Amino acid sequence: MNIMNSLTWKHMKANKKRTIVTILGVIISVAMITAVSTAALTFTTYLQNIQIQRGGAWHVKYVDVTKQQGNKIIDELDEKFSFYTQVKGYSKWNDTSKVVKPYIYVEAYDSTAFDKLPVTLLDGRFPEKAGEIIVSKEISNNKEESYKIGDSISMEYGKRFAMVEGEQKEFKQDVEFHGDTFPVEEQETWKSTGEKETYTIVGIIESDEWFAMPGRRAITFLDDNTVANSDTLTVNVFMNKVSNDLYNQTMSAGKAAGVDEGQLVFQDDLLRLHGVSKFEDTYNKMIQICTTILILIIMVGSIALIYNSFAISINERSKQFGMLSSIGATKEQKRNAVLFEGVVTGAISIPLGIIAGFVGMWTTFTLLGPILENAMGINVGIKVVVSSESIIAAVIFSVITIFISAYLPARKAAKITPIDAIRQSRDITVHAKQVKTSRLTQRLLGVEGDLAVKNLKRNRKHYRALVFSLMISLILFISVGSYVYYLKESVMFAMGDDSYDVVVWNIDKEEEDTVSELLKELPNVTEGNAVIKLSEWLMMDKEQSQSLITEEGKEALEENWSENNSDFEFYCSLSFITDDEYERIVGKKNSGSDGIHAILINQQVRQRGYSLTDIEPLRANVNDKIRIEDYEIQLDLITKERPLGVGFGTIGGDVSFVLPLSALSEFEQFDTEAMYNYYLNTNDAENIEDDIVDEFLRGGIQSNYTIYNQAVEIIRNNQITTVFSVFAYGFITLISLICIANLFNTISTSFALRRREFAMLKSIGMTPEVFRRMIRMESLMYGIKACIFGLPISIAMTFWIKKAVSYNFDKYYAFPYMTYIIGILAVFGVVGIAMLYSSRKIRKENIVDGLKTEIN
Repeated sequence: MNIMNSLTWKHMKANKKRTIVTILGVIISVAMITAVSTAALTFTTYLQNIQIQRGGAWHVKYVDVTKQQGNKIIDELDEKFSFYTQVKGYSKWNDTSKVVKPYIYVEAYDSTAFDKLPVTLLDGRFPEKAGEIIVSKEISNNKEESYKIGDSISMEYGKRFAMVEGEQKEFKQDVEFHGDTFPVEEQETWKSTGEKETYTIVGIIESDEWFAMPGRRAITFLDDNTVANSDTLTVNVFMNKVSNDLYNQTMSAGKAAGVDEGQLVFQDDLLRLHGVSKFEDTYNKMIQICTTILILIIMVGSIALIYNSFAISINERSKQFGMLSSIGATKEQKRNAVLFEGVVTGAISIPLGIIAGFVGMWTTFTLLGPILENAMGINVGIKVVVSSESIIAAVIFSVITIFISAYLPARKAAKITPIDAIRQSRDITVHAKQVKTSRLTQRLLGVEGDLAVKNLKRNRKHYRALVFSLMISLILFISVGSYVYYLKESVMFAMGDDSYDVVVWNIDKEEEDTVSELLKELPNVTEGNAVIKLSEWLMMDKEQSQSLITEEGKEALEENWSENNSDFEFYCSLSFITDDEYERIVGKKNSGSDGIHAILINQQVRQRGYSLTDIEPLRANVNDKIRIEDYEIQLDLITKERPLGVGFGTIGGDVSFVLPLSALSEFEQFDTEAMYNYYLNTNDAENIEDDIVDEFLRGGIQSNYTIYNQAVEIIRNNQITTVFSVFAYGFITLISLICIANLFNTISTSFALRRREFAMLKSIGMTPEVFRRMIRMESLMYGIKACIFGLPISIAMTFWIKKAVSYNFDKYYAFPYMTYIIGILAVFGVVGIAMLYSSRKIRKENIVDGLKTEIN
């Protein structure tokens, strides 16, 4: 170690507090850079694993190729693993006309496929040899013919055909059943291939077919050793390395084997997560842009801290550099001395920062992993992914940050001349006019306030650096806080207007009573309501609608409304609930002999740009009669309180009427189109779907129903918001720590350099109380200035975020006041603590010792 580096090392040890603060700041910076790159890689890998769980472990598959072609393709590709699957065909199993799944769709998997494709085994085991099969739970629990493990099941395979645009085409599993609901010429036929098999059931699996798929799922074993070279099958390939050349590689391999491009199927959702796409890769662009922005923000905050630390060091060592220059030290030696301080700081901070970043991410994902898994709705564990690329990137960005921070002060150190250093006047270039204050300032703030203002004007560089640090912290905190606030508000608005937890859609009329009884038996259902909503909107009498519609209703329909326009149309939606529920709400018996009765839900949502509010569209009274199409409906109740499962009028659209179920027969032309929907509230949202499915299987329900669990969706959305909040506030906290470290560093050094000034003020009679008031005034100046610049930007960011992700209610002006209050208090609190901490020693110092201090 040469003499210059030795002196630098001694200086760093002599100023331990500032050195430690600088090293801690750099550690936080490096840890954040490491954490950002690690989090991006970990989350992308997690999404890849989720997609593999949902879609299977394959990047490309070659459909309907011979085994000989498949073997040639595998030889051509650099594949990590591959496996075969084969479609056996459709076997009839249920001829009931109302069932849209009249087939069993049988596939054959080899031993690898069972491990790599999404097959959820509920009971039993996977097939291990020919003659064994696993079937979906719907087949096992079929009310007409149920099966259990160990039973035999016979299959006769066939294919589906129908006329499409005058040409007969074969239907695959992705085409719905074309039964008697389709025109005669489009109805499908099943043609046997002549192949018959009898299997032993060895396992029951979860059904994962879409509701429109015509075949229930069953899988048998495929022994590729017994498959002839001419037999047709599907080759699934998982590539060893995924790159942008994947599409060309796989197509070339297929072409070499005599396979058409149309026989290749790519799992684009998985490839996109690898950064490979035939189309615009918006996901990876978003990840890259967000990662780059975060790293740049970290670098800016870190450079401000480290630069400030080195600049302070240069100011303290300026006399030393001048003396060294006078005995022959060159500019290069002085510059290298400062850079050496950066090297030492980096050598200590970068390894510790990288370790801290990985440990922080591991801790975060370990704690948030279960929440994230539940929010994503799939049982895939999240593990921190560490790559050499992320470590190298963190080191490179950290070295650049430290180099930029140290190089600028190093250039300044190289230019210090012996005369400037001895005079200690290089940084004192202010003139009287620059620190002059007005008489109003002196009267309002007093002597201590006037001194505080003068000091801020005299130390503009330090003052601006501190204000900038505080401003950045304030803007980031308020922006993230506003985003989280409006994100939660948007989720609640999107899902909170419907009062139900779970809905079961599309129950056939023939099974309505059975379903109602089955749902009542569920112990976790606290409330339920059957609702039928006509598929068509009905038009209110034009003349009557013009007299009933309110001014608010006219404005909501202003695009179509015209008092002189006879074509104006006002539509209504009709929902039907059970007679008992209707009578309970109305509070009286509905005889049904004196016409059609209804409840008017006199509520509609009106939208203006991003603003939503409730309006009353109609001016009506109880017992009024309203003509809708050819029907006259008497109003029993006018309310905004909706029965369970009944929605209000849509934006600028219909008005809702609720009728008793007995009145449905009056609307004969719509009765055949009606489907029953059941809306439920539950105290066990997590398990209610499984309970409903099990109950329906036990009861043999054949309706093509769909279950939507809104309660779980709300929980998952809130959990995703929570995970986002943790990462966002964690990021803001660490950025703020860098800014706070910078703040403490600068203020404490500033106070140390002002020891003579404070001693001089005390020597001419400044009391401890006046001194404290002056310090408090300086703190207020820093905080006020940061708020003056930071709050307008924060408010602009808040409104931009509100416009982007949330709605603004006319009836309730939602503004995140608490976020602003916390942010402002934090600014003044941090500045105040830093000032009190830094002035603690100055207050106790002897005046004579202070006057002897050599300062700039």
